[in-house]
Amino acid sequence: MSTQVTVTLRSGTTSPLTFAQVDGNFSSLASAINANGAQLDNLSNGAGATFSAAMVTWFNSLPTTLPATPGVLWNNMGTLSQS
Repeated sequence: MSTQVTVTLRSGTTSPLTFAQVDGNFSSLASAINANGAQLDNLSNGAGATFSAAMVTWFNSLPTTLPATPGVLWNNMGTLSQS
């Protein structure tokens, strides 16, 4: 059985998520974790291929130029940074 959860990592290229969006993301993730605990064991301890692929995809989705809004995560030439 496979469950898909959609999580908004950022609402746009220049605007941070609202509190409601962050709360909704956490609620969606909590529901998915509770419903699919066994499948999450495949993520292992962070060294597994599934976890690595998910992290690379997330990291590559970050903006690559310094966001104008303070506190936004961005990909600073391969280094995770916060504006």
